Amino acid sequence: MDRITQRLAKELLSKLEAIAEALRHVSNPQSIRKDHPTPNTHRESNIETNNSNPDIPPLPCVSSPPPAKACYEGTQKEEKDWWDKTKPFVEIGGVVLLFVYTIYTIKMYRANKESADAAKQAADVAENSFRITKRHTEDADEAIAQMRGEPEPGGNIETITVSNIGKVSAHNFSAHIEISRNRLPSNERISQLGLLDISQEEIRINTPITRRVVLTDIGKADWERIGQIREAIVVKATMQYENGFDEIRHPTYCQEFLVQLPHPGNIPQTPSNVLVDCTDLFAYFERERAIQAQKH
Repeated sequence: MDRITQRLAKELLSKLEAIAEALRHVSNPQSIRKDHPTPNTHRESNIETNNSNPDIPPLPCVSSPPPAKACYEGTQKEEKDWWDKTKPFVEIGGVVLLFVYTIYTIKMYRANKESADAAKQAADVAENSFRITKRHTEDADEAIAQMRGEPEPGGNIETITVSNIGKVSAHNFSAHIEISRNRLPSNERISQLGLLDISQEEIRINTPITRRVVLTDIGKADWERIGQIREAIVVKATMQYENGFDEIRHPTYCQEFLVQLPHPGNIPQTPSNVLVDCTDLFAYFERERAIQAQKH
């Protein structure tokens, strides 16, 4: 490579470096003042002046682009100053809107809750009123199943009668009945005399149903103890039926067959047969003791 070619290469490299530096300053205007001073423009003139070879044309002069316009920096600064001044008011406005929205939401929640509570309360009152009315109607008009058991004194036949003393028919009636001989006054079971199951689709008013049960394990000696009020014949039953208002009833029944001594003043003075509710047995004996004590 000759001397002229080397010179041209150096000048070209110098121009490329100048263009690169100018581009770097455009992207970062602050670096113009801090890092690099303005390039020496006289160097290029000197080089061109010293070029004495007339056969080589001079290279065009490439100058560095001007620095970034100052108006961009001014606009950016104005925008930043405007946002810095406006930002506190925007933040305060956001807090105020959030507060107003929260208060409104709380009021709406309370109003909706009060409306819901009032509606629920009204519904509860209506439901309670309906239940009370329905209950009163059922209590006054529903079907009421009643049972009665009567043994044949001195015999072995127990007659069971089921009747409806209500105002409507009872439906799907069923009953399980146990008949036993119990010791008095403890009411302890001695032996079982009979079992009976009844199933009836309908029990109408004033149309009772009757069943006869043959008693086992009872004889003359047993009846003598019954006459001495040492034993009793007990009928216990569990029943189930629909009362005419789509309600299922589960009543229970327990009855004692006793012999009662004659009371003072009764004519004739002979024993009689009585039926006593099992739950009233203790009170019955207390009353009888008090009555019999008047004879002496």
